[in-house]
Amino acid sequence: MRKIGLRIVLYFSIWYIIEKVFFINIRAESWSVLFVGFEAAFIGLTQIRNNKDNLEIELFTKFNERYALLNQDLKPLKGKSLCELNYGLNKVDNLKVLEDYINLCCEEYYCYKVKKKIPFQIWQFWHEGIMQNMKDAQCIYEFWQSELRNSNSFYIDTKHGPFEIEARKDIRSCFEICVIKIEKYLY
Repeated sequence: MRKIGLRIVLYFSIWYIIEKVFFINIRAESWSVLFVGFEAAFIGLTQIRNNKDNLEIELFTKFNERYALLNQDLKPLKGKSLCELNYGLNKVDNLKVLEDYINLCCEEYYCYKVKKKIPFQIWQFWHEGIMQNMKDAQCIYEFWQSELRNSNSFYIDTKHGPFEIEARKDIRSCFEICVIKIEKYLY
C-alpha cells in the first residue's frame, strides 16, 4: 500500500512541476495516458527483471544439481593422475566422469562469460571450486590438457588456465541502477 502511495505522490509531483512551475497546461486525458504509460513501462521492466532473476535461479539450481551428482564420482579420482585412470579397472567410467565434469565447467563458463546469465559473484565461487578440484585431482587438469591437444576439441584455453576470471565486479549501467532503485521503492 505504501508503494502505491509513493507512486501517487510521484505522479502528483510531476503534474505539479509541469503545470505550476513551467506553466504548461495539459488536458486531464493526456495526463492519464501519460501515467498509464509510466505504469506499463515500470511493470514491463519489473517483469523483465523478474524473468532474468528466475533464469539465474534456475541455472544455479540445475548446475548445482548436476555437480552434486558428479561430485560423488569425482571424489575417488582425487589424488590420481590421468595415467593411473587410463590403466585402471573403470577406465571408461572414469573418463566419462572427467568429460562430464569438464563439460559442466564449460557450460557454466559459457553462461557466465558469453551469455551473461550468471552473476560475477556466483561465477567467482564456482571458479574457485573448479580450480580447487583441478588442484586436488591432477587427472582433471591432465584430461583438460589432453582434450585441448585434440584437434576436434571445442574447449578454449585462456592464458590464465582453463577458465579465466576477471578482477572486476558486475558492472551495471546508470540506467539499470535507476530502474532497480525505482522498482525497489515504487513497486
